[in-house]
Amino acid sequence: MEHIGLLCLLLCGIIHTTHTETLHVRVIERNIGTLHCGKLTKSTVTWSRDIDGQRVDILTNYYGQITKHIPDPHKRYSSGKNPVLCIFRVSQSDSGRYYCNETTVELNVIPRSVKSGTSTEGEREDFQPGIWKVVVSIIAGSFLVTVASVLLIWRYYYKRTLKMTGQSGAVALYAEIQTSRE
Repeated sequence: MEHIGLLCLLLCGIIHTTHTETLHVRVIERNIGTLHCGKLTKSTVTWSRDIDGQRVDILTNYYGQITKHIPDPHKRYSSGKNPVLCIFRVSQSDSGRYYCNETTVELNVIPRSVKSGTSTEGEREDFQPGIWKVVVSIIAGSFLVTVASVLLIWRYYYKRTLKMTGQSGAVALYAEIQTSRE
């Protein structure tokens, strides 16, 4: 009986800790701020934030359908199928406490330095630095996996052909060359 009581206390502590955890997000000014809603995967999610001590709803994501509760003429707030809140071109005024249902997310917008704040002509101001490295890494990794898969499949097919014909590797290669010449 004591063990059940201890187990209940432990579970209540874990559940309470999970619901009161504050997530912290740091974003450089003028980039995209992506706020994740804890461990939720699919459900109705309402994003809100503290403005002058009042909790103001921003948008609701109902299984991918977005309903905005505030005027958003510059389309800065968005959410996809996942329960995330994307804030485009974040500014210092976006810093603060956001809520996703009962999950708290603290957004800290870091000011750009004078040097990195200047952009050359043709450079997008909302482009996240370093994102191209991720894209190139994904493409290169996909290419390597594809090449490795093709080589493994070819090797398996080649060995299977050798077993079926009962030939050695050199004889089979010579026979293949002869066949292709004819």
